Formats: sequence, structure tokens, C-alpha cells
Amino acid sequence: SVRELLQDSSGFIWIRTQDAIHRYDGYQLQSFHPNQGGLGTLGHGSGRQLLEDQSGFIWISTLGKGPAYYDVFSKEFIAIFTPEETPLEQIQNVSTLYRDSSGYIWLGYQEGSVRRLDPLDKQIDMELDLVDNVGTIVGFAEDLHHNLWVAGARGKIFKCDRPLLVCTVEIDLSRTTPALRISTLTIDPNNRIWVGTESRGAYL
Repeated sequence: SVRELLQDSSGFIWIRTQDAIHRYDGYQLQSFHPNQGGLGTLGHGSGRQLLEDQSGFIWISTLGKGPAYYDVFSKEFIAIFTPEETPLEQIQNVSTLYRDSSGYIWLGYQEGSVRRLDPLDKQIDMELDLVDNVGTIVGFAEDLHHNLWVAGARGKIFKCDRPLLVCTVEIDLSRTTPALRISTLTIDPNNRIWVGTESRGAYL
């Protein structure tokens, strides 16, 4: 089953399925499978989300290998972190990716942490200070003032004010609906925050 579609700036269509990533060039379909055929040693379950950065590189989130990008020369996805050189917490399960207006890539982890990746030097340069028990990070959004919003699955939504990105809980749906699980987050052109949930529809 198809989980996600992305058309990149070069016109290629990227297709994420349950067990592979595919690229369609208008004529042929090229497939990348875990542990073979272009996903290298990223392992089973690789490719949780697709994202294109400002330079045109395609990134994916992975289980247990951190973020990875598609290298046009080797024609495979490459994890930017190695266990030998990187703190374990940075290569845990990346649940979601988000590119902000400055071009930085934000990494949301299943363990509830948030880190910022500079895609140019492929290094993490910041970690946000969130409260405990937020659950899996499931979404990011940026408002008209370029403040960053972060949603945790357990109901808490944080507003991280620019320029220092100090984060506070702005919305806490868990207080009114303890069993609620957030699944996604977006901000519309009128600066209204929309929250999608797993079983209770959308909140405005």
C-alpha cells in the first residue's frame, strides 16, 4: 500500500510504500528496498517519511538509523550518523521530518525528543527542551511569525518562540481528553492551528 507521495523539484515522483521507496522518472520505476537495492544497511522499516531540502536532496526518516539522504552519485540512501561516532540518542527512531522557512530540517523522535539538522553540513546543531511524557513527536508547523510548533502524540502542543526557540506548552488536549492521541499538525494561511487525532477527528 502507498503511504506517501512526493514530487521533487526535478519532477521525479517518490513513492513510499510499507516496505520500500520508489522513484518514477516518467518512464521507469526504480525501487529501493531495506538492506538492498539502494537503502543500503538502513534496515527494515526504513523510510518513514519523505522530505526534499532546499538543495534538492531527498531525505527519509528511519527506524534506528536516524535521518538518511539520497546520494545521486551512489544512487542509494545514506545514513548520516554512524553508531561509532554519534551519541545513541541522535540515531534513535526518527518519526517525522519538517523543513522550516530557513531551510533547517527538524527531526521528531519516537522517544519524544526534537533536534535540528543543518542539511548543508549534515550535523545536528540544536535540541529543543520539551517536558517529559510528550510521546512520539508527530508533527511540526511554522506560523506567520516563524515560531515553530511541535505536537506530541499524547496531547501536548508546544510553541517555540523565535529567535531563541524557547518552548512552552501552548495547547494541552490531554487535560480534557486523556485518551486522545494526536496524529498530525498544520497551520493554515490565516494562522489557525489544526490538529488531527487518531480517533476523534480534527481540532481547530
